[in-house]
Amino acid sequence: MSLNFLPGRPNDTPQTACQATWQKHTLFAYCSGNNLIILSNKFTRLQTIYTQADCTAVDINSQNGFIALSFHNRVLIYKPIHQIMQNPKWTQCCQLFHDDTPVNCLRWSSDNELAIGSDFLSFWKIKDNFGIYQPILQWNQKQPKPVYNVIISQDSQLIVSVG
Repeated sequence: MSLNFLPGRPNDTPQTACQATWQKHTLFAYCSGNNLIILSNKFTRLQTIYTQADCTAVDINSQNGFIALSFHNRVLIYKPIHQIMQNPKWTQCCQLFHDDTPVNCLRWSSDNELAIGSDFLSFWKIKDNFGIYQPILQWNQKQPKPVYNVIISQDSQLIVSVG
């Protein structure tokens, strides 16, 4: 019998952990302080990404392996270095600045679009221009209460938020 120890205690909110299946890899990502820990099957650590501040939310796009990570009012987007790898690694491809309020949650759609919740609810498209990734704001609306969870439909036509 072997014991596995995971690095770091997950941050306190439910949005700081997520799981997805991409390219036959089961991925689990969680925020621990200012680190993002990415694990694969059998809790094999694939990568640790260090950020400038404590992370508040993370989500994995199961279509292309992109990972969105937030801290303060910033969202960092990481893409897989290669599409087919036994032990994938990620690199930052772009970042976006949300409004001046802290990002509480984020969620990928299946078409490389990202819903972000804070005091505002916004919808971004991450556009690929020949390997240069550019976030484009599609929609933004101030909410009566801060958004703490967001769910997006598969076709990106419906967004549900909880505040």
